[in-house]
Amino acid sequence: MKTQQLIIAVSFILGFLVTLFDAIIDSIFFYEGTLVELLITDIPPHEFYIRTVLFSFCVLFGSLLSIVIEKHNYHIEESERKFRFLYENLPIPYQSLDSHCRILEVNATWLKKMGYDRDTIIGKSFADILPEEEKETFRRHFEEVWREGQVFGRKIRLLASDGTEIEAQFDCSLSQEESDSTTMSHCVFRDVTQTIIMQRQLKETELRANFLRDLMFHDLSNIHQGILLSLELLTRMDLSPKAVELVLKTVSQTERASNLLSNVRKFIRVDTGDLHFEEIDILSVLRDSIESAEARFPKKEVNLRLIVSPGSYTVYADVSLIDAFYNIFHNAIKLDEKIPVRLDVSVARKRDLVVVEIRHFGPGISDERKEILFKRFEQTSMGIGLGLTLAKRILDRHNASIEVDDRIENDPSQGATFIIQIPAME
Repeated sequence: MKTQQLIIAVSFILGFLVTLFDAIIDSIFFYEGTLVELLITDIPPHEFYIRTVLFSFCVLFGSLLSIVIEKHNYHIEESERKFRFLYENLPIPYQSLDSHCRILEVNATWLKKMGYDRDTIIGKSFADILPEEEKETFRRHFEEVWREGQVFGRKIRLLASDGTEIEAQFDCSLSQEESDSTTMSHCVFRDVTQTIIMQRQLKETELRANFLRDLMFHDLSNIHQGILLSLELLTRMDLSPKAVELVLKTVSQTERASNLLSNVRKFIRVDTGDLHFEEIDILSVLRDSIESAEARFPKKEVNLRLIVSPGSYTVYADVSLIDAFYNIFHNAIKLDEKIPVRLDVSVARKRDLVVVEIRHFGPGISDERKEILFKRFEQTSMGIGLGLTLAKRILDRHNASIEVDDRIENDPSQGATFIIQIPAME
């Protein structure tokens, strides 16, 4: 308001000066008489008109200018008010520091979160609200902001006014005032205390669950081994044929439980990402998995033919790849009652893929069962689906694919063909 009043006053003075200047010119060049007469007592009529117009123009210009400036100042004040409102009510705590780590400004959210008064916190060193062990970490982060210009996601612990520690995650950037070239940092932080507490609790829960899981696997494996040993001793005793049959069924079910437990353990390893990839020859993987599968059925005759096309068959894989092929061979041998069990395995390169096709001549797989073949715990004609689901999961982790088709097109009764494609090493 004072600015507008000053402008109007200046316009009046300017109008008077213009009138005075006109009177001086008239007294020197155009009229006889003194300056006072031409200015006040004996003003020529047309000069009076000219001076009135000039004076009015100065006053009018000053009035219009004051109105424009008043509106301009109003908009500036309104913008500042809105900015201050947003600044103070920003839902994220904000602070700015100078190059000496002194606090220049904080918003209301910062004060509410930290519990300090504005008058007591402005001008203090930011290090004063840090635990002693965090000051070195803050120094490194602060130097990084000044060096890089901006940083994101830096974590540090703060001390609230009541001594409570707050786990904060900061995003910071630098700016320079145009008026005095002062450089300051602008930071917002998020209180991640509860998040970190939940992460720690989750980690502790996970560790306890892993411990109990490993303990369960260990103890159940020992129990199964004890049961199998006792059953084996029973088979050597003089038992009736009926008793021997029951013992053998119990042995089979116990072995099945052991295999299921082993597959669950492998599932966990694959799902948790505990894999170690290296260059492996796919042929050695096939030989190991075939030998392991055949060893599970010593009383079955297996006629396996391996057909390998010329080429390199090195893949980048984890040893779990052996388990994937083992489960496929194991199911094929287990469910085929023919003598001998016949399997044809072919290996070939197709551009950047190693393609393995496993053809078995046992019971086939209907189209309906193909859809659920690799789903966890689904019962299919290939037995309990966990083994094949595990095979699918392992291959997925290797960016490989598996699909099943009829060995003889449109005739599921003639066996099935598993087609596995694995990315090859260059």
